[in-house]
Amino acid sequence: MHNEIPYNADAKKKAISNIIDERAINLTKLILPNTWTIRDYKPDYGIDLAIETFDDETFETLGEHFFVQVKGQEQVKKGKIKITSKIETYIMDVVKFPLETDLLFTVQRMGHACPVMLFVVDITEEIIYFINLNDYIDKILLDNNIDYTHQASITINI
Repeated sequence: MHNEIPYNADAKKKAISNIIDERAINLTKLILPNTWTIRDYKPDYGIDLAIETFDDETFETLGEHFFVQVKGQEQVKKGKIKITSKIETYIMDVVKFPLETDLLFTVQRMGHACPVMLFVVDITEEIIYFINLNDYIDKILLDNNIDYTHQASITINI
């Protein structure tokens, strides 16, 4: 019996999204302070990392823990938003990122006792853009009566 593989047969392939996400997590671990403890959060249901912060000089724990969802991008989409206060109007540069609403529901259920950060990692420029999702939900979405409950995703400004 001969075990020849047909010429047109495809082997298993790694998805480009997996390569980008793996690079993003590796960059995150390189960019954050060496004194911080970064734990992979497996299995991944919307949270990739659990991070504990330590003082850079004394190496003592700061008692701060937070969770991170890491999203890698080869090139982030940038834009501008207008913010108006009682005194003046500002134009602010932002990164626009489409985020699945199921992650927002998870963060909302976790509550403020479990801070969750979103890291959008530009793997080309090696820059991390980040936002506290707990605060984004409360201070942007809920304060502005934005109903995201019937959408699969929503574009957020970082």
